Amino acid sequence: MSACSIARPRSNAAIVTYDTVINDYFIIDIRFIDNGKEHTTSIYVLDASLDRRIDRLENSLKNRENSTNYNVIGIGHVRFKNALRKRDFAPPNDTSFFGIGARFQGHADQFLTFITDSIVLKYDSLANKRILIGHSFGGIFSVYVSTLASQPFDEIYALSPALWVNRRSFAKFYAATDSLCIRTPLHISYGSLEQLNLIAPAIRHFRSGLKEQDDSMVTIQSIKGKTHFSILKEMPRFIF
Repeated sequence: MSACSIARPRSNAAIVTYDTVINDYFIIDIRFIDNGKEHTTSIYVLDASLDRRIDRLENSLKNRENSTNYNVIGIGHVRFKNALRKRDFAPPNDTSFFGIGARFQGHADQFLTFITDSIVLKYDSLANKRILIGHSFGGIFSVYVSTLASQPFDEIYALSPALWVNRRSFAKFYAATDSLCIRTPLHISYGSLEQLNLIAPAIRHFRSGLKEQDDSMVTIQSIKGKTHFSILKEMPRFIF
């Protein structure tokens, strides 16, 4: 992955959008919401760039009555391909997340390095707080990041995370080992209408084995009437 070079602002307005294409593969969309406050919270949204998800989140954050400015940072793909999303968002196939013998693997460690080195370090180093939001395979990336000792986020949200991969290997390994724990506050949400797909059963499996020391670090909720994709429309209310 190459270094990120973000274009100059399109205007001097309080709401500024930057965008660029990295290797014709990623699009980075950064919107700074200046409420004239002292502190800045950055919200990283995976697999969302220059689309309505970012627009809705941006609009919900404008003119909030609090002491915060916001950076909304969408990291998306130029073209939606599940194979590429799995490659970037799925954790590596070792003993740190999926457990021994897991067949499915990805390069989430490299993707996290890309976020840290190409975005956080160069363009977001002054934030007081960083939030990560991922959906589906982006959600499993979010869960993976929550288990790491060293990463740039203070709070993590996983919407309908794909914890079913490798036959629920994460939930099984998490329950069986003392080495895997949740190190950053993790909020998992999924739709009540996902009972018949692989998402809800896998999340319930993880919840059933939740360790006592992680109980205060993890919240899990089912959102009534929502599907795997319609849950995205509720993103602004999950995080505030």
